[in-house]
Order: sequence, then structure tokens, then C-alpha cells
Amino acid sequence: MVVYAIQIIFIVILDFLTRGNKRYSKIYHFCVFISMVLIAGLRNPEIGLNDFANGYIYGWRIACNSSWTELFGYMDNSKSALKDPGFAVICKLLSLISTDEFFFQFVINIPYFAVLCWFVRKHSCNYALSYIVVIALQYFTLSYYLLRPMCAIMFIVLAIDSIIENRNKRGIIYIVAKRY
Repeated sequence: MVVYAIQIIFIVILDFLTRGNKRYSKIYHFCVFISMVLIAGLRNPEIGLNDFANGYIYGWRIACNSSWTELFGYMDNSKSALKDPGFAVICKLLSLISTDEFFFQFVINIPYFAVLCWFVRKHSCNYALSYIVVIALQYFTLSYYLLRPMCAIMFIVLAIDSIIENRNKRGIIYIVAKRY
């Protein structure tokens, strides 16, 4: 809990230092993004529910140690950690770059936090409050162990932005994409 309190204090202090200066807005959001990715990426894989260590990390290890044809065999099994084709392909592609679990944690969280920071920067009137709400409502900690649902939330946020901008076709594509 101390980590989250420190992060909230960091967000408030950074907001106080950059408030009213549009030039520093990008720097503010980038610093918040980096802090969230570092906390989510450097944590122990055992933190969180069993889903991460016994589901996602197990699926990551399977993707690292299997060929593409074996990987598609795992996707046919509904109880497999790699039952979603999109997630299985992402795991396999990332495993070709590195087999380190912390690399997986870092890279898999980057899109969610990037979309979150982009959405807050684009649509929020009070940046610090928006980030504090994300932390307080545990959307930040959910990214520790619910990776596939957080990827789905990322696509929903993109769909909401598309609908706000009256780009309904793009919004529908994002909603359909979240399924895979």
C-alpha cells in the first residue's frame, strides 16, 4: 500500500509543479506513464492473484518453449492459458525477443498504460484526480494479474474515444478487436 501512496503523492506533486503550463503537460503524462510501467513491470510475479503466476506466466513459458504449430495446439484447449489466439500470438512474438518474465511484464503493460495516459490527457479536466481515481478504484492493480481483461479495457477506451469523436466505424472495429 505504501507504493500506491507514494505514487499518488508523486502524481499530486508533479501536477502541482506543471499545472497551468501546457508545455509541461506531455512531460507530466510521460512521467506518470513511466512510473506506472515501472511499478507494474518490476513487481514480483507472485504478487496478485494466482492468475498471473499460474496462468499468464505459465502461458508465457509455454510460448517460449514451443513452436508455432505446438502453440496453435494449445489454443484448441479451452483450459489452456493460451486459449485466446491474439494473446497467444503476442506471447509467442514477445518470446522471440526475450524469454525473461520481467520483459513480458513490462511490454504487456505498456499498451494499457499508454492508452490510459493518452485518454486522460485528451479528455480529463483534472489530470491528477483522474490518475488518483484509476489507482483508488484498483484499475492500476488489476493490471498486475488480469492482463487479457486489461487489454480488452484498452480497446474499450479506444472505442469510447472513437465514439466521442463521432468515428463510429472505428469504435465498432475496436469493440470487435477486443474479442481476439
